[in-house]
Amino acid sequence: MHSDGFAFGMVLGIGGGVALTVGVSSLVRRLTCERSLQQNVQSPSLVQSVNGLANELRQLRNLVATLERQFEAYLGLYERQRSVANTERAAITIPTSTRDKSGHTHDTQNAINRTTGTGAEERDEEESSSDDNEFYEIPSEFPASDHQNEDEEEEINVEDEEARDTQKLELFLEEIDRLSEDCTDYDESQCRAYTLLMEKRQEICDHPALLWRQARANFGLCEVKKKQANTKQERKDLLYEGIEFAKTALALDDSIWQTHKWLAITTGSTAEFEGTQKKIQNGYVFKEHIDRALELKGDDPNLWHLLGRWCFEVASLSWWEKKGAAALYATPPESTYEQSLEAFLKAEELKPNFWKTNQLFLCKCYTKLGDNVKAKEWLLKANDLAVVTQEDTETQQEVQKLLSTFEHEL
Repeated sequence: MHSDGFAFGMVLGIGGGVALTVGVSSLVRRLTCERSLQQNVQSPSLVQSVNGLANELRQLRNLVATLERQFEAYLGLYERQRSVANTERAAITIPTSTRDKSGHTHDTQNAINRTTGTGAEERDEEESSSDDNEFYEIPSEFPASDHQNEDEEEEINVEDEEARDTQKLELFLEEIDRLSEDCTDYDESQCRAYTLLMEKRQEICDHPALLWRQARANFGLCEVKKKQANTKQERKDLLYEGIEFAKTALALDDSIWQTHKWLAITTGSTAEFEGTQKKIQNGYVFKEHIDRALELKGDDPNLWHLLGRWCFEVASLSWWEKKGAAALYATPPESTYEQSLEAFLKAEELKPNFWKTNQLFLCKCYTKLGDNVKAKEWLLKANDLAVVTQEDTETQQEVQKLLSTFEHEL
C-alpha cells in the first residue's frame, strides 16, 4: 500500500511540474517581447503593465523553485525505497520458473536479472516506462483463481472419497472370500459370509462382484442346511435366490468367469427339487455357463471338475431319458465317459489332491471303462483326503461303500 501511494504521488508531481514549466516558459517569452516593446514605446500605461507582469514573473519563479525542491525530495525518497527493495529481493533465492496448482509455468528470469544487477539495458527501459510498472510486474499467465482452486480441491476430495470406498469394498470382498474358503469352521464361516453379504447389499445392490459372491454364499448356506432336518424348501429357496443373484450379476457384466461358474453350480444343484424335463433344461444352462467360464478361466480345476460331472451325468443317462431329451430338443446332450475322464484328469493335473469328490469320480470313470486297477487306485487316494465340508462327508460315505465292494470283487 505504501509503494502504491508513493508511485501515485510521483505521477501527479511530475505531471504538475511539467505543466508549470511549460507555462513559465511561455510567460518568459511573453515578457521578453514586452521589454523590447518598453524600450521603443515610453507610454505610462505601458510601463505600468510591464511592472505588473514583472511582479507576476517573480511570483512564478518562486513557485517554480518551490516545486523543484518538492520534486527533488520526492525523487530522493523514491530512490531510497527502491534501493531497499532491491537489497531485500537480492537476499532471496528465486527459482528460474514456478508452477502454480493448475500446472502453469511462470518464468522468473527477468526478476532475477533485476535483483542481481544483470540485464541493465532492460532495466533502463523499464525505468523510462510508467512508475506503475516499477512496482507491479504483469505476468504473462495468471495463476488459477480461487474458484478454480476450489473446484480442483473438490474434485480431488471426490476422487479421494471414491478411492477410499473402493479400498473398503476390496477389503470387504477379501474377508468374504476368506470366510467362503475357510475349512476350519465351515458351517459358521458360510453363515457369516451369507449374513455379511446380505447386510452389504442394502448399501450396494447392483455390484457384480458382490452378486456372484452372494450366489456362492447361498450355495454354501444350502450345504450347511443339509445337515438339518426339514430344510428342503429352505434349501430350494436359497438355491433359486442364488440363481437370481448370479443372473443379475451376469446382466451387469458377462465377462466375469466366477459369475458363470456360480450360475452353473446353483442351477445344477436344483436337480433334487425338479423333474426330468426341468433337469434336462437346467443341464443345458449348466453346460453353457461352464463352457463360458472355461473360456475366461481355463486354468481353474473346479471348472474342469464341473465339466467332467456334466459329461459323466450325460453319459449315464438311461435310454428313455435320452429319448425324452431328443423329443424336447432337436440336439439332445451327448457325451462319453472318456470325455468325463479327460476333464477330471485335467482338474487333478492343475491342482493335485484338491478335492475328494474329483478323485471319487476318477474312480467311477475308470470303473465304467473297465479299468478296476486304476479305479481302486483313485479310490484309495480319495479315502486318504481329509473330510472338511458336508459334501466331503457324503463323498467319504460313498468311498467307504465302494471300498467294500472292491474288497469283495478283487
